[in-house]
Amino acid sequence: MDRNNIWILGATGFIGRALTQQLAQNKANRVVLFGHKTLPGAAFEPHIYLQGGFSNITKETYQRYPPAHIFHLARFAAPLPFLRFISSKFGKKSNLQLIDFLRNENSTTRLHYVSGSLMYGATTSGSHNETAALNPVGFAKAYVAAELPFMQARKQDLSVSFYRPGWILGPDSWFKTFFWRPFCKTGKVPYYGDGSQLMSLVSLHDCAAIIARGAEHLPLNEDLNVFAKPPITQKEFSEKVAQSLGCESYSVDLEQMKKLGIDRHAIEALTTSIPLSSKHGDFYNSFRPEYKSVEELIGNVCVQLQKQNEVFLSGA
Repeated sequence: MDRNNIWILGATGFIGRALTQQLAQNKANRVVLFGHKTLPGAAFEPHIYLQGGFSNITKETYQRYPPAHIFHLARFAAPLPFLRFISSKFGKKSNLQLIDFLRNENSTTRLHYVSGSLMYGATTSGSHNETAALNPVGFAKAYVAAELPFMQARKQDLSVSFYRPGWILGPDSWFKTFFWRPFCKTGKVPYYGDGSQLMSLVSLHDCAAIIARGAEHLPLNEDLNVFAKPPITQKEFSEKVAQSLGCESYSVDLEQMKKLGIDRHAIEALTTSIPLSSKHGDFYNSFRPEYKSVEELIGNVCVQLQKQNEVFLSGA
């Protein structure tokens, strides 16, 4: 990218923080962050941080920092299915306002929307590349409503690319909730259902790097699946985590999931097979992932979480 203003919506989230670090590596970029947290942390200090999220997208802000690229990672998250449908309505309203704003400014900004592979739904054979039809499952059943305005806008006049990551492995999010915490409680690592469902893994670092690289190299309006490893079954994944931690793995069936309070969206997300591939072969052939093996990636994340536990216990 040339000298650009780069906007990141949802900058303080799981992926947003990592993406900020990636984009900031190019010193020609001026990174403008939008978020709701009052104190986002020291990593954000070198950048322009506008608290208030979408409410700070004003004509004055646009004229002061006209964006060449907007990375959209902002989502109105919610803990339960019915609340997710409600929050997605708020997200849709905000996204429509953003689209209207860009049109009113006659903007040529490229918008990069970070979605997820749950938008594809299950496959019984082969894998999903970027041309696959969408059939949302799990959390995507609710959140797709917020994406629809951008899908329609791209058919009309705006430049929009969708990024659909697989299972983003880092010391938080799904891995911490559904694998690490059960391990801390039981001394074993779970897998859900029969464990045959396929997962396309990508480290948090690589997820951010692929999105940043895609924005720089892909043609206008091209989408990108985000992954870094061949698909692996969830049972295999669980066993590799267990091996790293020196313990056993175990199955959690549907009734046990319900007893644990796992809601229906999460159950679908955990048990649906969504292997990813990409039509952008040259892009991926030239990409070098952070870790050479799944085992190395898992081991690093487990070490990070063990250190978090030590800090927590030492401060207790």
